[in-house]
Amino acid sequence: MWKFTPKMGQGPAFEEAVRGHMEFRKAQGDPWDWQIYQVVVGENVGDYYAGSWSHTWADFDAYDAFEGAAILSAHFQATAGPLLEDMTTHISDGSQGIENRPPDPDYEVNLVFITEFYLMPGRQMAFNDALAKIDEAIKESGAPFYYTSSIPVMGASGPMFTIAGLGTSWADFADPDPNMEQIMMERYGEEEAMEIFTAFGESIHHTESRVVRYRADLSNVSGM
Repeated sequence: MWKFTPKMGQGPAFEEAVRGHMEFRKAQGDPWDWQIYQVVVGENVGDYYAGSWSHTWADFDAYDAFEGAAILSAHFQATAGPLLEDMTTHISDGSQGIENRPPDPDYEVNLVFITEFYLMPGRQMAFNDALAKIDEAIKESGAPFYYTSSIPVMGASGPMFTIAGLGTSWADFADPDPNMEQIMMERYGEEEAMEIFTAFGESIHHTESRVVRYRADLSNVSGM
């Protein structure tokens, strides 16, 4: 995942540079898809994220060996790089199984509500246990509350855990009916549900959140 912060007033120019760069990537036969998201709510409004998903560690070796990789990097640095104030990257692992994906394969994810949980030292196991029970309750309820998750493995501070809520529109982020508290009490009973919520809350040092909008017009995805 890459994060890009354009220089003041350079957002439109950066977008044009990214469009041109994505066309260049297609012409060069880039083997990876890239999806671009723009922050629309949060402290870093106007920043952009570029992600390529579902790769193995061996895929990174293969990409390094791709003869066009250096050309693509140089092109981005020459066209979009001068318009940036800052650029960072990190690698995350999304294999923890904490997810509830939409059952409809044609579900369009236009908005993503990202919450980063920064965990208390020594409380990661308690957080994981509580989150697994919450995840189980949501799935059993059938509530239309869709999300994925990941943990940073390189390039980001930790321990932390990220939940990405998926929505077609803003309305998808409204509390489900029944709401989360009701779902938990139905699954575990009031006393155990409160114990789970307490363990979850006591495991968290602080949270950071933002909403990003998918920018299909800036992305390079096969079939688009």
